[in-house]
Amino acid sequence: MPARPGPSWWLDRARPPLRPALEGDRRCDVVIVGGGLTGLWSAIRLIEADPGCRVIVLEQSTVGFGASGCNGGFAMTMMARNLHDLARKLGAAPAQAVPLQMVETLAEIEAFCLAEGLAAELTRPGLLTVSNGPEQDVRIL
Repeated sequence: MPARPGPSWWLDRARPPLRPALEGDRRCDVVIVGGGLTGLWSAIRLIEADPGCRVIVLEQSTVGFGASGCNGGFAMTMMARNLHDLARKLGAAPAQAVPLQMVETLAEIEAFCLAEGLAAELTRPGLLTVSNGPEQDVRIL
């Protein structure tokens, strides 16, 4: 597979407008360090919950740079570990709530993009996890 050009998937598609560096003192209610997908989504949700909330997002490079840019903006319900391990650590009910919340969050992101008219190229390709045998069954359940 050929190397991906540029420092970020996002920056290969469109460049966001440059913003001036933060200078001087500022007052706010919440500071979010990192202008990746998680930081931006957090800022949006905070302002939706309280329109008077003063939020500052600090980003060293450019919004969407780093991990958020490198992953091409993937938002998915796949967990790094499995439900079995999560249930062992948290209990059955909280472990079952995690993937359900992930699905709900994806629906919220989709609704937000549609409401704001964002050309986010959203797709729902699904996820299929398979096992090669009983020893793997435990890991994927």
